[in-house]
Amino acid sequence: MVVQGNGASLDPVLTGATGTLERARAVLLGSHRCPAILSGTPLTKEIADDMTGQQLTVRTAISIAAAPEQVWKVLIDLASYRQWHPSMELLGRSDGDGRPLAEGSVLHLRTNRGTGLELDFEVTVTEVIEASTLAWQGGDPEVFFGHHAWTLTSDGQGTRVVNEETFTGAMAEAVFAEHRHTLETMYAAGDAALKAAAENPGT
Repeated sequence: MVVQGNGASLDPVLTGATGTLERARAVLLGSHRCPAILSGTPLTKEIADDMTGQQLTVRTAISIAAAPEQVWKVLIDLASYRQWHPSMELLGRSDGDGRPLAEGSVLHLRTNRGTGLELDFEVTVTEVIEASTLAWQGGDPEVFFGHHAWTLTSDGQGTRVVNEETFTGAMAEAVFAEHRHTLETMYAAGDAALKAAAENPGT
């Protein structure tokens, strides 16, 4: 998996039966990807085999005083993320910015904008159910792969949003163990920003 961070290509390498994970930055967050640096960590084929297939999940939830339709309108307006989301913005889409979001759309996103951890990455939309579910995924299935989903349900007073990402691949356990708290903090910040944008449209 190669991702671009501040113009640098970073590629975890496993050569033959043994190898060294020299540096890994980033992971799909939402996502999003969570920047990480792992230097000089030995990665044997046996460890990679043991870790492959494990599922590790970050999940946050928030109640929003707005109808699911209003929350959905904010959530899928990716072009407006730079106005309200604390860390993520849309750079482009494979099918054009003006088209309705659909399964198969490839999104070019940036996270941690304006910081030393700024990262550009691509995800593919896997599910779009109006006022209910938005999901996308990306990465290298063998090394590090993320599946991110937002689920909206009416709770009688407004909308409950569950923000969840599941990681798999050889790097997943190491990244998850070291950066779970960071991921949860980032997702919670995104949830709070979504709440503010949905409850106060036009501000």
